[in-house]
Amino acid sequence: MDVVSLDNQISCVRRELSLRRRVYPRLIQNKQMTQAWADFQMDCMEGVLKTLEQLHHTQEQTELFEDAGKAPYATEHESS
Repeated sequence: MDVVSLDNQISCVRRELSLRRRVYPRLIQNKQMTQAWADFQMDCMEGVLKTLEQLHHTQEQTELFEDAGKAPYATEHESS
């Protein structure tokens, strides 16, 4: 299996949450799902999204600091 980028994973989870927001009310109304189960499932998926967004932010910060270490200013002063 190919590695899926965090950006793509986040987009996928956002689409899934949007879909569930549209579908779950109908399932609850038709008694195919309880409100409690829908709430739990939404909380879980929102937790997944939050985790992925935090990982993405951490990844961006790490790349920022790595890039800062490669800046010409840092390179010039390290060689002295």
